[in-house]
Amino acid sequence: MSEARPSTAPAHACIVAGTHSGCGKTTITLGLMAALSRRGHVVQPYKAGPDFIDPGHHTAATGRPSINLDGWMCGPQGVRVAFARGLHASGARPWPHDLFSRPSDGNAPPASHTTWERIWTALGHPPGNPAPLLRHEGGTVTVATHAAPACGVPPLANPPSAHGHTVPDIAIIEGVMGLHDGASATTCTGSTAELALLLDLPVVLVIRARGMARSAAAMAMGYAALEPGLRIAGVICNEVGGPGHREMLRDALAHHCPAMPLLGMVPRDASLGTPSRHLGLALAGERDETTFLAGLADTIEQHVDIDALLKAITPVAPVRMDSALPQACPPVAASAAPSHMMSGEPLRHVSGTPHLAAPGPTITDVAETPDAAGPSETSATAAPAPAAGPLGIAVVSRVPVAVARDEAFSFLYAENLALLFEAGMDVRFFSPLADTSLPEGVRGVLLPGGYPELHAKRLAANHAMRTALRDFAATGQPVHGECGGYMYLMDILETSEGSFPMSGCLPLRCRMDARLRALGYREATLLDDAAFGSAGTTLRGHEYHYSHLVDAPAAHTGLTPLWQVRDRRGRDMGTEGWCCRAITGSYIHLHLASNLSAAHAFVAACA
Repeated sequence: MSEARPSTAPAHACIVAGTHSGCGKTTITLGLMAALSRRGHVVQPYKAGPDFIDPGHHTAATGRPSINLDGWMCGPQGVRVAFARGLHASGARPWPHDLFSRPSDGNAPPASHTTWERIWTALGHPPGNPAPLLRHEGGTVTVATHAAPACGVPPLANPPSAHGHTVPDIAIIEGVMGLHDGASATTCTGSTAELALLLDLPVVLVIRARGMARSAAAMAMGYAALEPGLRIAGVICNEVGGPGHREMLRDALAHHCPAMPLLGMVPRDASLGTPSRHLGLALAGERDETTFLAGLADTIEQHVDIDALLKAITPVAPVRMDSALPQACPPVAASAAPSHMMSGEPLRHVSGTPHLAAPGPTITDVAETPDAAGPSETSATAAPAPAAGPLGIAVVSRVPVAVARDEAFSFLYAENLALLFEAGMDVRFFSPLADTSLPEGVRGVLLPGGYPELHAKRLAANHAMRTALRDFAATGQPVHGECGGYMYLMDILETSEGSFPMSGCLPLRCRMDARLRALGYREATLLDDAAFGSAGTTLRGHEYHYSHLVDAPAAHTGLTPLWQVRDRRGRDMGTEGWCCRAITGSYIHLHLASNLSAAHAFVAACA
């Protein structure tokens, strides 16, 4: 068994990519994360693309929030910054150490904890769990149980503090679709391969080997040769049959692909699959995640040569950082060809990008207690330096904002929370399912996406919370919902089980469909001044939903369209979302790294 690398050693990283969707890359990725965490490694997970569900499973396996790396929404430099931050790499602006100093459960983690540990604690998990859920002692694996937190997110598989150091020594990025699949049929634009080239990382290729033998070698050779400069560090065959099948695969790959070692052959086992539903895989926490991950880790330990894999992936090369993170992604040109998700050109600041409607005062973010200083300070009593956000606005006092977080609402980019924190937001999590009131003293509300349709009956039955949200919205303070959160802002949610009253903040009605109603990247421009900026402010995001509005709002309701939208190719998609005073809702999941002024604008609007 390999030992965890000291926290001062360079991190090793790789991308786990598949030949196609459905080949088992998520299962293999989770198994590797769980097995490496159980060995004592600190694993930083990432997910290529805009997906919310896979990152939840990553977090369950590693104990660290998974970071989305999406070049179209964030730009190439935004991807580099997010990757470097996850590894605490020099040259990247680190996340501040006091993120979520007052999590909703009242258990603030020690000041020495990293931002990601504070995110974990803020999501409802106890700081400093007494032991990993998966322990490997004396050759015996034991499973310790911790009660799942009220927010419904599964308990920690490997607490960040369990091994005495928090700087990751391994980074694993799960790819998206097939290795070479992206926005173009002729280039690597938008693909996992492009991400590997951008970050200069090796690829571990997962091949679904069921029904093939020598053809697996042909696939490996073709995937390696298609894109010049791509490095495939090794191959893992999935859904492998008996001894004869294993021997054929081993011989074929050794003979034809000696530079791509066969790292493992995972047998066919239906119990290893991850259940799915209409928006993708089932959420982490909807099954016995501890037992499932323990089984996956056992399978990977038995059938994958983890030591060989660690030797095959090289230390992370220094991430090329430009002088500053751009404030916004370049706009999508109308009628443009497919835009490059991660072109090598550095992003430029767009002239005319809307400024903050009301910049906050320049003030210092003072720690609440003398022992809250970050680990980089030379003295426990030293005054912390002013905490300046990406636009150079220092923060003096935090603006408390309620953020929904439970089984119904969990689709939220971790980077968005961190960017909002940098802008001065104090996150107060609450549950629309379980709580009867909003957190005390909040100045705004964020309702992320999720699966409200699966919990419509419980949401409707919580009259107190629906009333509390409606009363808060009537005060004129900002309330924003996206996708599932947007549905909760409406009057009625219709499902196959009936019609259910929601909060009634927006006079709208939505209905669940059996077919997908929208899927794709979106560039959204505000049609009028709103919490995220002045009219003309442009952000990028992703849309993916099965519900739709039953009718357009009547003129007397006072609702106005929120966004003018284009797709990733620059085609006009019309308007999306609605605004009523300071209440806004839309099906688009925004990524605030696409326009850094938006986070500051939202916090300023709440102040």
